[in-house]
Amino acid sequence: MTTIPPTLAVTNCMFAMDGGSRVIFLRDAAGGEHRLSVPQHHLAGNFRPGEPPGALIFDGEVLAVRGSAEQELVAALRAATYVHAGRSGAADVVKLAPPERRLAIGEDVSAMLGAIDRGPEAALRHAVAGILEFVASEAYVDVARRFGRVP
Repeated sequence: MTTIPPTLAVTNCMFAMDGGSRVIFLRDAAGGEHRLSVPQHHLAGNFRPGEPPGALIFDGEVLAVRGSAEQELVAALRAATYVHAGRSGAADVVKLAPPERRLAIGEDVSAMLGAIDRGPEAALRHAVAGILEFVASEAYVDVARRFGRVP
C-alpha cells in the first residue's frame, strides 16, 4: 500500500498531447522524489496496460477510487508548495509562439498554454488544479467505472 507524504512540493509537470495525460513531479519534506501521473481518459483506446485511463498513479501504484490514499494525496496536493526545479539555462525555457500566432485545438490545451505564458508556477498550479478538479468530479468515478475500477 502506498504511503502518501503529508507535505509535498510540486517541482515540475508534463501535459501530453495524447488526450490529456498529466504527470506531476513532487518532492516530500525529506527530499524524496515522487511522481503522480493521470493517464488520459478522453480517447477510449489510447492507454497502456497497467495505466488505466483517468487513474491516479502515485509512484507507479494505481490508487483506489475514493480510497484513503487518494484522500491523503488530494489533501497533500491542496496544501502543496510550488518550487519549479527545472534545469537552469536555455534548455529549460519553454518556447511558444506568441498567443496571437498559435492555434490550440481544445480548451484544455489552450488553458495550459495560457498558464505556461504566465510562468512556471502558474503552469504547475494549473496542472495540479486540473487534476484536483477532475478527481472531485463525477466524471472521474464514471471513467473508473467504465474501466472496471469501481462497481
